[in-house]
Amino acid sequence: MKKIAILGGKLSSLSMAHTLLDYTDSVEIHIIDEKAEIGLIGEYPGIISKWPLFPKHWISTFFSQEPSKEDNAVRHSWLVKAMATQLSKRNTIFHLRTRVLENTNNQLKLSGAGYIGRTTILFDNIFDNTQDSEDSELWKGGICLSSHAPNYGIQGKRNDGTIEIWWKKDEDKTCNTQWVQRMKWQGENPEYTIQLQYQRGIELAREYIDTIIHP
Repeated sequence: MKKIAILGGKLSSLSMAHTLLDYTDSVEIHIIDEKAEIGLIGEYPGIISKWPLFPKHWISTFFSQEPSKEDNAVRHSWLVKAMATQLSKRNTIFHLRTRVLENTNNQLKLSGAGYIGRTTILFDNIFDNTQDSEDSELWKGGICLSSHAPNYGIQGKRNDGTIEIWWKKDEDKTCNTQWVQRMKWQGENPEYTIQLQYQRGIELAREYIDTIIHP
């Protein structure tokens, strides 16, 4: 049984964990994140090319946010939460409100919430998935009703009747858009964020399986 640590609770980390569990049952996965909760905190791009994009067994129920085949956006935080919930059912261990104090020789010194406080855990492999691209840019975003959508930005329709929009330049004030939610995000391109993180997680998992597990 290989003990694996994945640092960071973003979508690519969850995609990697699910892919590993699809390929082998000889891994014990630990996901370590400084946030108090995976998903439902903050909002990131949710533009998608199609739905379903992920294997069905990767995702728990979305309730009212379940996309239809006609939708091209999903609430990112709900997607991440649904993936994390399903991972917990697949025996993945989550360390939340936990900060890495030291990472040496596959050994993590952690400072976390709860009665343990600080602890040190030895892993077979550690994947640091906390770093963002150096080429990232600041994007502005907003959620509005479909009847109030402006004519600019990258847009996606959600199942709840709202439109998700991302842009880089100044907002066009002449549109008088009534926003339900405003957002900011640092990244490369919100149109492909979910797809790229999904694929990145799969690639990381397959590289590990090909080089470590199969030999």
